[in-house]
Amino acid sequence: MSFCNPIGQSPEFLQEQRDLRVQRTQIGCVLTLVLVPLGVALDYFAYPAQMQSISQVRLVCEVVLLPVFALTFFPWGKQHIVPLSHLWGFAPALTISWMLYLTDGAASPFYAGLNLVILGTCVLLPFSIVEAAFYCTGVLVSYVFACAYHHAGIEAVGDFANNLIFIAMTSVICVTYCHLSASARRKDFDLRQTLREQNERLAELDRMKTEFFANVSHELRTPLTLILGPLETALEEKRRLPERVAESLRHAHKNALRLLTLINDLLDLVRFESSKSPLKQAPLRLDRVVESLVESVRPTATRNQLDLHYEPPEHAVGVVADCSAVEKVLLNLLSNAMKFTTAGGALWVRLRAVDGRALIEVEDTGIGIPANQLPQIFDRFKQVDGSATRQHQGLGIGLALAKELVESCHGELTAESCLGKGTTFRVTYPLCDLQQLEDRFPHDGEVSATSAMATNARASGNHDSSTKSTRFVPDVRVSNNLSAGTSRRPAILIVDDEEGIRQHLTSVLQDEYTVRAAEDGSQGYQLAVEDQFQVAILDMMMPGRSGLDLCRDLRGLTSSEDLKILMLTARVDEELKIEALRSGVDDFLTKPFSTVELKTRVANLVTAASLQHSLRQRNHELAEALKQLRLAESQLIQSEKMNALGSLAAGLLHEINNPLNHTLMAIGFARQCFEQLRSTDADLADTVAEGTDEILESLQDIEDGMKRIGEVIADLRAFAHPEAAGLAKAFGFQLAIDTALRFTARELTGVCVEVEVAPEATVMGAQTHITQVLVNLFVNAAHALKPTRDTRRPELVVDADIRDGRLAVTVRDNGCGIDDDIIPHVFEPFFTTRDVGEGTGLGLSVCHTIVENHGGTLSVSSKPDCWTEFHFDLPLANVGALSK
Repeated sequence: MSFCNPIGQSPEFLQEQRDLRVQRTQIGCVLTLVLVPLGVALDYFAYPAQMQSISQVRLVCEVVLLPVFALTFFPWGKQHIVPLSHLWGFAPALTISWMLYLTDGAASPFYAGLNLVILGTCVLLPFSIVEAAFYCTGVLVSYVFACAYHHAGIEAVGDFANNLIFIAMTSVICVTYCHLSASARRKDFDLRQTLREQNERLAELDRMKTEFFANVSHELRTPLTLILGPLETALEEKRRLPERVAESLRHAHKNALRLLTLINDLLDLVRFESSKSPLKQAPLRLDRVVESLVESVRPTATRNQLDLHYEPPEHAVGVVADCSAVEKVLLNLLSNAMKFTTAGGALWVRLRAVDGRALIEVEDTGIGIPANQLPQIFDRFKQVDGSATRQHQGLGIGLALAKELVESCHGELTAESCLGKGTTFRVTYPLCDLQQLEDRFPHDGEVSATSAMATNARASGNHDSSTKSTRFVPDVRVSNNLSAGTSRRPAILIVDDEEGIRQHLTSVLQDEYTVRAAEDGSQGYQLAVEDQFQVAILDMMMPGRSGLDLCRDLRGLTSSEDLKILMLTARVDEELKIEALRSGVDDFLTKPFSTVELKTRVANLVTAASLQHSLRQRNHELAEALKQLRLAESQLIQSEKMNALGSLAAGLLHEINNPLNHTLMAIGFARQCFEQLRSTDADLADTVAEGTDEILESLQDIEDGMKRIGEVIADLRAFAHPEAAGLAKAFGFQLAIDTALRFTARELTGVCVEVEVAPEATVMGAQTHITQVLVNLFVNAAHALKPTRDTRRPELVVDADIRDGRLAVTVRDNGCGIDDDIIPHVFEPFFTTRDVGEGTGLGLSVCHTIVENHGGTLSVSSKPDCWTEFHFDLPLANVGALSK
């Protein structure tokens, strides 16, 4: 029906309406399948005499609706849901009209069911106004026909007109409802579509905002690195500086740390809002975390002339929270307490368990907060106003971020204060069962250098800058004696598009390492191809080839198997770290970084690279040794097999050979006697001719069996004494091939044989042995060609060419081939794939031994159902041998 797909409707709206129609049709089918049989009660009271015929009509309706209901669950039914929905709507209407026809026509009370059907169908199905009008008209027509064709005709004209008017009025109301409902559905879809598009635009704007802050972070952290790095290096040599210069440097260092703190706060807020760094809540020993954080800021409190007191809990306290979030919250509260407490004041940090929750209190004797501004301190970008506090700088997001982090871990952050007397912050977290508690604190009792530096910057905002700066990074001495036994210093590759960063890193590392720097990813990749490095320091964000792209390319280099990669980045969100780790990054260094931290991480990576290289070499040596050991073991086992089989064969030769020869002589003598008898006495020959022929056939079978035993004995003799078949001498290889082809002429009947031998192919060896090798290979080829004679032309190709001073021989057939699992065993003694009585399995083993005795190797390659090739090489005869 064309009216079901109006022009201008979007595919999304049509699909939504189709899905709604499927759902409503299923509901309507269920209602009809349940309500139609229940109408039997009305039939019983209204028309008991006609109850059977009416029940049959109801049954027909059920039979029609069952497949309709089933089809709505299949793709075909959903695709053609419009006609199926109309079929459902008309099925009960036609059923009722039929019942009108069977009963009293216009006077039948069943007409009320048509009103119910029209009302239910139009309410359930998402009809358009055209569909609704079409459906209602069809129901009216079915009613008119039922009354008109009733056996008594339309006798009750008044009832007919009354019923028709009621049905028509119900139809008008339902058509109007369908029109209004269709308009409402369209408006609702448009509103939802508009809302979806706006949400997508907002999400895109949020993504652009996050990317903007990430880029700003990179651009700000890079110059901060170039500021903090040289300042720290200079402050380490402060004894050589004048006091005024050292004081200026300390002042610059303190303000650079303050700038770093502001950047970190802003980025933390952005990452928290964008959910790029979801909190990882886990059981945590809160008492250890709090104690470690207090000790980390104690030097700063001492420098600021503040008394810092910690009151630990009586027992271990475990909570379910994110460790990094707890660290950020407590550092923020401690830094604010030190920041707003004047010299000579005091701070208290208390931890205890109260009413099933862990309570942390941070109390100070600072300036306090006015009562009217206390409710606003957790608002973003809100700073307490007042002359005593205007001197402190900040963005006003520290406490807002702290509150959101606490609440994300199902905790609560509150504050109370008295102006001029101090402030107390209280943090609570839900306790966890100590029996299931795991020690998840990752810093093992120490906060990170960046967090400590940030706390130092926060807390030093309003204090005398003449005090000595306290370093939170341990003084680690880096040793470059990492490659024992070599005078070459470890090589470091630096790739960064910022010239200042390259120069700073080079100046820090060049005293202990061989440093090469590149200004972009392409140049860095070229340097990595030309030379081997132990560590590569890559900037994350570079034009063209980024740090991640370069990392993936370096991991693809064979020469960089042991390379360790340190990634410099100003972005520390979780997704980027995971992507970098998957790309092959070994460690991260967040800008700005400490010089000591840089040296420590590089030294650790150089050590790891050296150990990994040594371990790889040891593994390679062990693998080679194991390979040689297995080869020697295989050769020893093969040698023992050969010796045992040789001894066995040598012992059997004498015992079997004499009876064999006597048996063959007796068979020959018997055949001769029968032949003479038949030639001398013709009458007797005719009498016993038939019996004589049977005896001669039996003698022939016996002789063939004895000859087969003789061949086995010959193989055993060659296997046991391969050197006894003849002395080595020069002979033409073509002669050996011709002899072998003559011996195997019967087996190769019907086979196309191609021979190509170099004219100067004269070899040194035992001709009989080489002929035996060729015979075995030709016979094996003939057996392999039998299964394929009906499908392709059997071919045998023999090629002998001179390569590297030896004669290389290839025997190839296009037979059934050899399975891959059989090839490793073909040269083993007594191994055969033929049936019992068709071979001993010594042929290829003897060939392998003969070729080895001639200083060559025999090998095989094959493709099942296609071909098989045997390869061996023989020594060429020299000129002196040929002249003799």
